[in-house]
Amino acid sequence: MKQIVLSLLTLLLSVGVAGAAVKEAQVKIDFPVGTVKSLTLVNKNGRIEIDRVVGKRDIVINVSVVCNGKTEADAQKMLDGISIDKAVNGTAAAVNTITPNGKSFKELFTGADWLVNYRVTVPWGVELNIVNENGAITVPNYGDRLSIQSVNCNVYVGDVTSETPCLLDIKRGNCVLKGAELLNANLEGCKYEFDRVVSGTIKAKNCTGTIESATIANLTLTGGSLAINRAEDISGAATDCDLSIADLGDCLTLDMLRRSLVVSKIHFSFDKIMVNAIWADVDFTFMEDSGYNLTLQHDKRLKVDLPSDLKLGRMSSAKKKAMIGTGYYGNPARQSDVRVRMTAGSLKIR
Repeated sequence: MKQIVLSLLTLLLSVGVAGAAVKEAQVKIDFPVGTVKSLTLVNKNGRIEIDRVVGKRDIVINVSVVCNGKTEADAQKMLDGISIDKAVNGTAAAVNTITPNGKSFKELFTGADWLVNYRVTVPWGVELNIVNENGAITVPNYGDRLSIQSVNCNVYVGDVTSETPCLLDIKRGNCVLKGAELLNANLEGCKYEFDRVVSGTIKAKNCTGTIESATIANLTLTGGSLAINRAEDISGAATDCDLSIADLGDCLTLDMLRRSLVVSKIHFSFDKIMVNAIWADVDFTFMEDSGYNLTLQHDKRLKVDLPSDLKLGRMSSAKKKAMIGTGYYGNPARQSDVRVRMTAGSLKIR
């Protein structure tokens, strides 16, 4: 383990601005080509920007630290208290921003601020783990394993094509993902925009999200909302969440508690829809030329709005207050399956 103390670095300047003082330092860390297969970056209060390069190249990390204090002495004290920790274990390397937790250091935050910004050049073939709090993360297209943990950050990730899942653990802030072949996302209190997900597991709590395209996605949604433009196979559960799907191609399997589920267009070639809902409003619109067997189990509190020519035969139910209706609707050449079980709420099928 090696600590680089910023007050001993070559670049150190003091500038007076409107009664404030600024101290700045630069750190450069190099890992020779081929020596590191896994890189971890841990930061707080600043940016982490990744530049991807092709070919056999060194890993180069440039760190900029800026401390702004009421006085030159305050700024210097802050700068002296921040260090960059470098550790190597075999082919795994870690670079960590270290700040003291003592009371005297925290008192400097009154009327003072500091930033630690990373600019990192990473060649192909390196696994990357990023942890950041209060700042930003930018990663371009990435073909190797990628893991990001952030708190209160603006996160941008390009197209991730790794054969292992891209891991996103995002709390507060914003997250933009251009694409992922495999995705495992844990989101809380944030706004997220995913352009393309081929296969993903997404857990979101109190988030506002959009997904442009999802081929296969398993969802666990609590609070907030999610709007999906195009989807093939969606499964999972939603509690107190508004979920909308503009275009559904194949399958929907969902447990839902309260709020709403709207599927605006269901392709005529879809396979199955299976929804269990309690106190929720469900709205399905099927394309012309669809054909499906509908099984609807519900209680007397459910408000039902079905096509006028969809007639349901009644079946007996083991549950005293439950009613079951079955019927076929649409093109007889198609045999898709729709099974809906609802308690209270409303169901509209068009």
